[in-house]
Amino acid sequence: NLTCLMLEANNISPQGVEALSKSEKLRKLEEIFLDCNPLGPEGVRFLAESTALPCLTALHLDSTQMGNEGVRALAQTNSLKNIKRLYLCSNKIGDEGFIALTKNEIFRNLTVLSIWRNEIRDAGGKVLAKSDPFPQLERLYMSFNLIEQPVRKEILKSSLAQRLITLVMD
Repeated sequence: NLTCLMLEANNISPQGVEALSKSEKLRKLEEIFLDCNPLGPEGVRFLAESTALPCLTALHLDSTQMGNEGVRALAQTNSLKNIKRLYLCSNKIGDEGFIALTKNEIFRNLTVLSIWRNEIRDAGGKVLAKSDPFPQLERLYMSFNLIEQPVRKEILKSSLAQRLITLVMD
């Protein structure tokens, strides 16, 4: 009956996440905090491929060393269909990974996306400004990326920014 599991900073390895992602005891889990664990791309891939977490609506993966490879694994998921809140701060995600994430239809239902302190540049910012890849998004946290001022202005003028309840961008 567990619905929330907080495992931040527990030195959980990819193998530990593999065990979690296969556990039948977590089928009712709605929110998992795996921040500050060395999951790497491999650990994120285990989560992205998991069919044992059908109720998961919030996934906290800040500071998990996923990089572009890990976010690409998330971008290819078919299993995380109910994710509404996604936290990916401080993971060295660049344009390539971010743009891949914007292309997965599963993430069109996100209401919260936290991607601050990554390496997203103008190409990622332009996709956000021009294509509105997350039509249900209400809160976007994206400070401390590498998006230049002209593109940040485009984002501020976009239909996405007009709809948001919260936009945090430097």
